[in-house]
Amino acid sequence: MTYPILMKRLFAARDFLVYLILAVFCVLAGIYLLDVWQGSQLSAVPDHDYTSEINELRHHGKVGEALAICNYVKSQPGMPNRDAIMAIGQEIEREQASWLGKAKRFGGGFVTGSMDSSEAAAGTVISDFLIIGDIRDLGNQGYNAATGQEVDKMVAVLSGIGVITSAAALIPEPGEPAIAAADAGMSLMKCLKKINAVTAEFAKEVVELGKGVLQSKKLGRLGIVLQDLGSLAHAAPAGTLGTAMKEVKSADELKAMARCLEMAPNEAITALHVGGGKAKDWMITTPGMSRKILGNSLRKGAAALASSRRYIRGMKFIFRGRLDELRNRAIDWVLEHPQTRMLFLVLGGSCLALAIVFAISCMIRARRIFHPHAAQC
Repeated sequence: MTYPILMKRLFAARDFLVYLILAVFCVLAGIYLLDVWQGSQLSAVPDHDYTSEINELRHHGKVGEALAICNYVKSQPGMPNRDAIMAIGQEIEREQASWLGKAKRFGGGFVTGSMDSSEAAAGTVISDFLIIGDIRDLGNQGYNAATGQEVDKMVAVLSGIGVITSAAALIPEPGEPAIAAADAGMSLMKCLKKINAVTAEFAKEVVELGKGVLQSKKLGRLGIVLQDLGSLAHAAPAGTLGTAMKEVKSADELKAMARCLEMAPNEAITALHVGGGKAKDWMITTPGMSRKILGNSLRKGAAALASSRRYIRGMKFIFRGRLDELRNRAIDWVLEHPQTRMLFLVLGGSCLALAIVFAISCMIRARRIFHPHAAQC
């Protein structure tokens, strides 16, 4: 190989790398800009009227979830039928404030272990504190086993741990929750399982952690899970804990969901009502998610989830979440300045067009690396 040919190949390789870097940059920039434009299109969708959904939730006894949506609509000026929805919310609050209704729901939870309302859940928790609940649940699962019916392993394991804690046989490690807090967490977990608000994946993880507790007599990681459940229960609006838990599939998702509820309780419950698992993934995997962004998006109802599809999802590892945070801020800004939306479309399309030009230049330089005489063509 002669010196001139070698130099031609080196220069061609240099140009190839330059054009490759420019092409990749333009592709990423174009996708990002178009994604911001697509997300900002949400502003053109009419605001969603939640009235029929609230009435349906009340009809099925899900008053906590209905009230959370009412409170969300109350926080969003200009929503359709906002005054009527606020009136429904006030009516629900009056119903919940009835002492006779509270006593009835509390007694039902104490005796049967149900969790149809926050009062019933309180009755169930107190019955477990008195060891009545754990013995009752162990007896129920023992009867199921003896009669060939399905045994709820999660309820059985947690009840067994509850009996141990009530007998003061379980010693928390430093930093683990106290016995009373652990009892409350396990009672809540059983309540959620009874109303089918615990996924099979999460139940399996809890069972494995519970078996470790029964063997070691130490709470270990289960104690952390119970603490996270306590945080979720504290942040969730009254009567919505089941809604907040029904899409959680792991201990890590439980912790992330608790953070979402602490950030925006009514908005998070509304999102879960609208989109279920997709909404959960959207909330817990989006860096920079804020109450304002979530609230603005949910004004559009189910259309909010359609707009949350992101072309840059696969790039999150490269940018370690920073790009998603910038994207959310950009969309928030464009929503406040809708006249700039077309600018993002033009810039995104221009970047992709430049990427095509640079890609063609890359192919030409690649050909010159292997065929240096082509440089004279």
